[in-house]
Amino acid sequence: DEVIIRAFSPGGNSLIDDKDYIAAMTTNALISESGLGKFTKNELTKYLSGKIIRLNPFISTYSEGISGNCSPKDIETLLQLVYLYFTSPRIDSSAYLSYRSKIKTMLTNYGNDPQSVFYDTIGYALNNYHFRSRPTSLSLLDEMNMSVSENFFKDRFADASDFTFLFVGNIEPESLKPLLEKYIGGLPCINRNENWEDIKMTNPEGFVEKIVYKGLEPKSMVSISYTGEFDWSRENEYKFESLMDVINIRLREVIREEKGGTYGIKSGFELNRIPKSVYTVTISWGCNPERVDELIEAMNQTIDSIKTYGINEETLNKVKETQKRSRETNVKRNSFWAGLLYNFYLYGDNPELVLNYNKWIEELSLDDIKTFAKTYLKGNNEFKAILYPEKK
Repeated sequence: DEVIIRAFSPGGNSLIDDKDYIAAMTTNALISESGLGKFTKNELTKYLSGKIIRLNPFISTYSEGISGNCSPKDIETLLQLVYLYFTSPRIDSSAYLSYRSKIKTMLTNYGNDPQSVFYDTIGYALNNYHFRSRPTSLSLLDEMNMSVSENFFKDRFADASDFTFLFVGNIEPESLKPLLEKYIGGLPCINRNENWEDIKMTNPEGFVEKIVYKGLEPKSMVSISYTGEFDWSRENEYKFESLMDVINIRLREVIREEKGGTYGIKSGFELNRIPKSVYTVTISWGCNPERVDELIEAMNQTIDSIKTYGINEETLNKVKETQKRSRETNVKRNSFWAGLLYNFYLYGDNPELVLNYNKWIEELSLDDIKTFAKTYLKGNNEFKAILYPEKK
C-alpha cells in the first residue's frame, strides 16, 4: 500500500557563492515551514488531512530533488504537490522569522554542550577548514537571507528537463501514465545544460589530532577517521562494505565485550563519487577519560591484526550469513529498490549490476578482507579527535 517517488537533478548548493551558502543551506527548512502555493503550512496540513502523503523537496551539496511516498489512492495529489513545488514554491516572512527564532533559541546554549562542540570541531577540521564547514554559531544567522533562499530554490527547480523521476511501489503503469503526462510532462523546461561544480572540500593529509576540553562530566568521546581516494566499482563497494561489517564485529568483540570499555562502539563509512571517488571510515565511542589511550591502542591492534593476519572463516561466514538475510528482507521493501535505483541512475551505472550481489557474497574471500584492510586502513591520512572534560 505504498508508492515512493525520488526525483533528482545535478547542481545543488555547489552552484551558489560561499557568501550565500547559509541562505542556500536553510532553504529546505524554510520551504518546509512556509507551506506551498496559496496554502500556509497549517492550511496545507488541513487540506491533506485523511491522505497518506509525505513529500519533501531538497537541495544538497551537488544535487536537488524531491523525495516522498503516498498510498496508491493518493498518487494524483502527490503529483499535484510535485507540480506546485516546481511552479509555486513558497517562503513567507512569518515562517522565515519563526524559523530564525527557533534556530536562535537552539543555538543560544549550543556552545555549552560538549558533544556539539566536539562534533563541530571534527567537521571543521576533517573538511580542511573549508568555509562551508565553519562551526555552528549565532553569528551564522546574520548570513540568512529570505530573498536569496527563495530565489535560489526557484532557480534550482526552474528547469525539469534534467530531472530524473523514479517511482517504486504499488503502481499500475497504464493508470499512472496519464497522470505523469499531465503533472510531470507539464513542468517547466528551459533545457539548461548544467552540472554541479566542485566546491573543493577535501580532507587533511597525513596524521591530524584534535583535543577538545569541554564539560565537567567525567566522560570522554573518541573519534578516529581514515580518508583517501577509492578505486570505485560496484564490486569494490561491496567488498568495502564487507570489510566494515568485519570491523564492526571485531571492535564490538574487543572493545565492548573483552575490554568492557564502552557500552557501544560505532564504525561507519562514506563512499562519495562526486566530485571524485573518495572514502571516509569513522570509528567512535564514549568511555571513561582514564581509558582513552588504552582503548585507542586496543582499536589499533585490532585493525593491525586484520591487515596483517586477516580474519578466520567463522567471522567471514557470520558476515556472509548476515548479508544474505538482510538481502532477503530488503528485496521485499519498496524503499530498498527506490534507494538502489536512485544511486544507479544518479551516477549513470548499469542497474543490472544488482543481479551480481549474491554472486559477490559467495565469492567473498578471506584474502579480499585482508587486502581491502591493508589498502584503505593503512593510516596515511588519519584524523583523531578526543573529548576530555575541562581541566579543574
